[in-house]
Amino acid sequence: MKYIKMLDSGVLNINLSLRVQEEINKLEKKGYVFIDLKLIAYSNDETRAWIIYSD
Repeated sequence: MKYIKMLDSGVLNINLSLRVQEEINKLEKKGYVFIDLKLIAYSNDETRAWIIYSD
């Protein structure tokens, strides 16, 4: 089964790439398999990431 986890850069513009990598590592430690990563950048400097993974 496929799952999607969404992360936002947020108002503080916290380093999204580091948060995404940490989240992928956590999921893999739990036995999930990383499938894909989708990124969307908005005009207001916000970025959203979707981590697609499977069990």
